[in-house]
Amino acid sequence: MKPFNDYSDIRGFCYSGGYRIPQEQLKRELGYARSLQLNSTRIWLSERDYRKDPAAFLSKLTAFVETAWEAGISTMPILFNGNGLHPGDLEQGYEEYAENYIKDVVQALRGEPGLLMWDVMNEPSCNDYIIEAKGEERKARWEKVNEFLRRSCDKVRKMDSVNAVTIGHTYMGDVEDTVGEVDVFSFHDYLPVRRQI
Repeated sequence: MKPFNDYSDIRGFCYSGGYRIPQEQLKRELGYARSLQLNSTRIWLSERDYRKDPAAFLSKLTAFVETAWEAGISTMPILFNGNGLHPGDLEQGYEEYAENYIKDVVQALRGEPGLLMWDVMNEPSCNDYIIEAKGEERKARWEKVNEFLRRSCDKVRKMDSVNAVTIGHTYMGDVEDTVGEVDVFSFHDYLPVRRQI
């Protein structure tokens, strides 16, 4: 899928079980989603699962994307989860691991017709590393996270120049620092009613 000019027809849902769910259950639950007129899912990928057995992880992930697409549902995989971000995740040793992880996942899925877009990180500002910092330290940490996001977006683009890239930011204000890295602006609004959004 190439980036759309208009994403207003996307009716998506987050599917936390994603690729870990047995096929029979997966098909049943995707059927429920279609009956609700939902046509896209966003799934969290687990780096821990990848580390344990990269081949099995990639096989399950690919099977999920293909099964969802057969049900008429596209997939937006989330490469990293900011909610569990650890300061060590931003250091050089991790960066090398992250590059291999991104490469393997992107190479496995970039040609899948059911791939909607890449979500590089879920809620990068929603973690203790950012929330507990104050003043200048918070700004420095946020910039360090944004540097990681920019490099990660760049890595995804170099391996997949066709599919759209986004970052699932926590707040609308967070989008500004990576606006040049993404094709689609994404932020999560937890306000209770549409009028407040």
